[in-house]
Amino acid sequence: MPYPEFDLSTVANTTPTQAEPLFTAQQQLPLDQSIDCDQSPGAELVKVRQQGGATLFLADEKIITAGVGNHLAHLLEQGLITHLAVNPVTVILDFELATTGIIQTTNRAQLDRKLLETIHSILSADDQAGLGYGEALGKVLFEGDFPHTQSSLLAQAYRWGVPVTVHAVPGTDPLLQLSDFDAAAWGQIIHRDFLLLCNSAENLEQGLVCQLAPCPAALGALRSALQLARQAASKYNRTIADFDHHQFLQGTTVTGLAIEGRNFSHPGSLSDTIPALRASARKSAGWDD
Repeated sequence: MPYPEFDLSTVANTTPTQAEPLFTAQQQLPLDQSIDCDQSPGAELVKVRQQGGATLFLADEKIITAGVGNHLAHLLEQGLITHLAVNPVTVILDFELATTGIIQTTNRAQLDRKLLETIHSILSADDQAGLGYGEALGKVLFEGDFPHTQSSLLAQAYRWGVPVTVHAVPGTDPLLQLSDFDAAAWGQIIHRDFLLLCNSAENLEQGLVCQLAPCPAALGALRSALQLARQAASKYNRTIADFDHHQFLQGTTVTGLAIEGRNFSHPGSLSDTIPALRASARKSAGWDD
């Protein structure tokens, strides 16, 4: 006899009730702000890309509400990020900000039900097209007529051909709150994103891993992806850099960058460290805004 399951249809629809939004598009930090970038490892980022190495970035939803979307979008445009691995809330908030210009809440249990339903319908429809979680949402944003896609990581990553993969364990994606949740489609999309991550891990020979904000789900997926990549590489006498010993890959909260046994740490708030990383890269590469 099957065990009894919770009935999701009994959950009341949620709409944010707070009068003031948590974050607005107008709070994005300007690209031309003056910032001290001497301690930031942007030069290492540029060097790796100039040598053809992959650059895999890990982050959670704090990068959206820190107001640094346009700074990261510029790094995407310059080809300095080749993969971005995040959790589900990151892409949900990015989609909300791109389409409405505001973020009402970051509380998973209080996210707008209509927002979740819109994202769920996109993922379900695009599943047959072979798109991943981030790519499906990015495609809709980039090809649609939405007001704030210039600083949207999903839209700009899609524009520049950079995969944004979503990593989650069952129960942590807010979409699972929906009574008509398509578990089969979701499972296929999450698996597809994991395979995309494995492909990027396979290209990390002479590459770089950068953690912007701790994301346990993406870290766990990366560890598994690196194991599979090394097994595949061994058949061709290739090696994948050993990133496992780095502090942030052990789950600590060090915000930093790892290259073949070397750590580059830049502690501080995301509103400081990410603009500094972009400014440092810009200074090293010599490109204009």
